[in-house]
Amino acid sequence: MRAREEVIGEIQDKLERVTEDIRSSYFSLGSYAYRNAGVVRIPMGVKLLEGVRSADEASRRASEELETAKAFLEEYRERSAEAESTRDRIRDRNGEDKFSRLRLGALVYEQCSLGLLDEERFADVYKDVEEERALAAQSGNKSFWNRFASMRGQARMKRTNDARFLSYASLALSLPGENLSGENAATLIRECREIEKDLRTLNESLSSLETYLREGDARKHALDKGELETLQDRASEMENGLREEIIGYGNYLFDRGASWIGESTPTEILDYLDSILKSQKEYGELSEMLSRMKKEAKADDYKAMIEEEKAKILILQKEKERIDAQISQIQEEIDRLEGSIKRLIL
Repeated sequence: MRAREEVIGEIQDKLERVTEDIRSSYFSLGSYAYRNAGVVRIPMGVKLLEGVRSADEASRRASEELETAKAFLEEYRERSAEAESTRDRIRDRNGEDKFSRLRLGALVYEQCSLGLLDEERFADVYKDVEEERALAAQSGNKSFWNRFASMRGQARMKRTNDARFLSYASLALSLPGENLSGENAATLIRECREIEKDLRTLNESLSSLETYLREGDARKHALDKGELETLQDRASEMENGLREEIIGYGNYLFDRGASWIGESTPTEILDYLDSILKSQKEYGELSEMLSRMKKEAKADDYKAMIEEEKAKILILQKEKERIDAQISQIQEEIDRLEGSIKRLIL
C-alpha cells in the first residue's frame, strides 16, 4: 500500500495540472471573445478589454523590436560571410589577372622583339628589347669589366621581368583599338578586360558590404553585449502580461456567462465553457480528496502524539512508584528514629 504522503503529492500535482487547464481554457475563451467582438452581444468588462488591448499592443511592439534585431543580426552575418567570400574571389581574380597580364606582357615583348608592333606606341618596350640585345652582345666580350657590366644588366632585367611584363600589358590595354597581332593576343586582351571588369564589380560590391558592416558594427556589438537578451526578456514579459490579461477577461466572461450566452453562441465558446466546467469539477473533487487526506494525516499525527504522551505517562508512573517506595522507606526510617527518641526520654 502506498504511503499517504505519496498519494497527497500525486493529488497536488494533479491540482496544479487542472489549475493550468482551467487557466488555458480561460485564455482560449478570452482570446476568442477578444478577437471576435460579436461573440459578446453587449459590452462587458470594458476595463478588462482595454487592458487586453494595451497588453496586446505592448506585446506586438516588443515582438517586432525583437524580430527586427534578429533580422538585423541575420543580415549582418550574411553580409559578413558575403564580404569574406568576395574577398576570396577578389584574391583569386587578382591572381588570375596577374597571370593573364604576365602572359600578355610577354607576348607584347615577343612581338616587339620581332618588330611587329608600332614603334611609337610601344617605344618603352622597344627600348628594353634593344637594351637586352646589347646585354646579350656584351656577354661574348671576355673583358672582366665588360663582362661584369653585362652581368649586372642581366640581373637587373631578370629581377624586373614581372614588373616589366605587367607594365607592357597595362600599356597594351590602355591603347585604343587592336594593337597586337594574332588571335592569341586578342584572346588575352579579351580575357584581361573581362577580369578587369569582374574585379571592378567585385570591389564595388565589397565596398558596399564593408560600408554596411562598418555602419552596423555598433548595433551588432550592442546586441551581442546584452541588448538582444534584454529584448528577448521584454518580449517574453509582454507576452506573459498579455496572457494574464486575457485569462482575467476569460474568467470574467465565464463568471457572467448567463448574461451573454445564447443560441447564437459559437460552438468553440461552448466547448471552452464545457472544458472549464469539467476541470472545475475535477478540481473540486481533488481538493476535497486532498483536504480529507490531509485531515486524516493530521489525525494520524495527533494519534501518534497521543501514543507518545501515553508512553511518557507510563514512564512517569513507573518513576512515581519507585519514588513512592523510596518515600515509604524514608518514612519508616523517620518513624523508627522518632520511636528511639521517645524511649530515650522515658
